[in-house]
Amino acid sequence: MTHLLLGGVSGWGKSINAQAWLERNLAEFDHAVILDYKDEYRGVVKAGLASWVGVDAELARLSVAGWQKLLQNNPRLVLARAVDVETWRTVANRVAAALLELDGSGLFAFDEAHFVASQRKGTPDRVIEVATTGRSMGVSSIAITQRLQKLDEDYLSQCNEKILGGFTSERDRKKLDVEYSVDVHNPERTAAIRGLPEELHADDDGPVPVRRWTNENGQTTGSEWIYSNDRGERQRLDTTGLPDRMETTHYGPEGQHLDMPEYA
Repeated sequence: MTHLLLGGVSGWGKSINAQAWLERNLAEFDHAVILDYKDEYRGVVKAGLASWVGVDAELARLSVAGWQKLLQNNPRLVLARAVDVETWRTVANRVAAALLELDGSGLFAFDEAHFVASQRKGTPDRVIEVATTGRSMGVSSIAITQRLQKLDEDYLSQCNEKILGGFTSERDRKKLDVEYSVDVHNPERTAAIRGLPEELHADDDGPVPVRRWTNENGQTTGSEWIYSNDRGERQRLDTTGLPDRMETTHYGPEGQHLDMPEYA
């Protein structure tokens, strides 16, 4: 079973990259849950690939058995958060338990993963069970985050596949735990990266850090990522044009650009 870590600094395009993975794989699982922290995966619902459920205080009290019944009636769910972070962690734990105990294959995907698998608070027991014993129980996972330094190391160590973009924080890069130079994940670096494996070179520019492209409004139009797994495979990926090849529409907010005032 795959346990994928997909990470990059804010604005690098991680949610659209994650949505592409979900679009490609959701139908392969008997049950799937996407914990949507900021309501960014509505496109998956609009395309008919999953049902939408808003998790408010009342639904957050649902038991593991209740989540199992809900998943039996709605095999693929996007859960939108309308509760505080601590309650969200509890919901994540019960949903993970439901997936582990249901017959058949399951997918547990959670955005802003550092709030659930927290370095400070740890990872709820059934969520960490997804990553540790989920392989033998038919459950895969996708953890999506922009803050690796806040992601629980116990959970991070269980991720057997990684897709990593740019990280401007050195503390984030120190947690990458990869077998190639982490300098490739520093978009602020200008010098060539010595010793970077050839398969991770840019086709047009050689051993340079991963890059991001934007339009005139500052919105990301494409970005580069490094894929690696525990079998030693490594690849440099470019998401330019990915939205045009997807069947689902991505509705993640880019945020409003701020213009600088005139200074004397």
